[in-house]
Amino acid sequence: MKIMIDATSLARKITGIENYTKNLVGNIIEINKEKNNELYILFRGDIPKYLERFEGFIPLVCPFKSQLLCEQIWIPYINLKYKPDVIHFPAFPPPLMLKNKNTYFTVHDATMWKYKETLSIKNKLYMRPLSNLGIKRSKKILTVSNASLKNILDVFPQIQGKIVNTGISISPIFRPEDNQAKLKDVKNKYNLPSKYFLTVGSLEPRKNLKFLISSFIDLKKRFPNDYKLVITGRAAWGSQELKKMIDNKDIKNEVIFTGYVPDEDLVSIYTLADCFIYPSIYEGFGLPVLEAMACGTPVMISNTSSLPEVGGDAALYFSPYVKEELVMQMQRFIINPELKKELSKRGLERSKEFSWKRVADSIYKQYESNYIHPI
Repeated sequence: MKIMIDATSLARKITGIENYTKNLVGNIIEINKEKNNELYILFRGDIPKYLERFEGFIPLVCPFKSQLLCEQIWIPYINLKYKPDVIHFPAFPPPLMLKNKNTYFTVHDATMWKYKETLSIKNKLYMRPLSNLGIKRSKKILTVSNASLKNILDVFPQIQGKIVNTGISISPIFRPEDNQAKLKDVKNKYNLPSKYFLTVGSLEPRKNLKFLISSFIDLKKRFPNDYKLVITGRAAWGSQELKKMIDNKDIKNEVIFTGYVPDEDLVSIYTLADCFIYPSIYEGFGLPVLEAMACGTPVMISNTSSLPEVGGDAALYFSPYVKEELVMQMQRFIINPELKKELSKRGLERSKEFSWKRVADSIYKQYESNYIHPI
């Protein structure tokens, strides 16, 4: 069997869908060593250094710098040239001109259809129509949580028989950092305060950061304390309004933006944080929640979409529309030091229930399920 995976998204900064692709590729390569199938991985630009230790796959590198040309010109050409039995798109939709009956497409969530107001012009005019077509044409639709599966089926009930929740997990790099020198270096590098609430994610409307900042400022006014708010993530569509908000002098003194942070430093930022807060309106899964728990950081999250599925009984919950609920949870956390210990313990245990090995095994079985061995 010939398997082809589109990993051209790894040329971008590593966030949600790139992390999914990165971990999927590494684990599929490991599984394929025993299966001994032909495995082609598609890249744009240099092959990532973290894949240099892997063997048993054939790298194919796009000659174009443009992601658009890679998707719409090069990948259809490569598909015709190598004729894979299965081609999987874990991050972006399948190209318009792709001709392969065994196309697999990972749809991470239903944001494009359920929360259209949070989309950029590019996503409205390019990604959503292409995703619509990809969902219609693909042999299998994979997704990452039961909540996402339900939400996608709400929009596309006709794909009931071909959508599967194969799950998701996080990199093993996420664990409590005990190297004090490393912690000190990261703290100095990003100018982190001694006590802070942390949130991680792209600066976009769906992440509900204006709500978080406003709630945090309300907390400081009602209940004076020495905590700061640290926001980590790359600027995305809609971040201009957020930047206008933080020009306020009071907010500038209380909120720290680190910008994009690579995973190697993010582990320490999680470890140093007193509590991780995720106020997102909608998530297909919510990887930062699991990353924080795996680092021993207590978590406080929205009670919407897939997030209770991730947090289980290891998180404090609040409505992402009711500031009073979040303010009260933050105040409760500050007052009760035992709560921090209990949530940290529960989070570490909860994070062990998720495994990339199981996810990759499930996805590989899906590859094999539609392959007819030649006689």
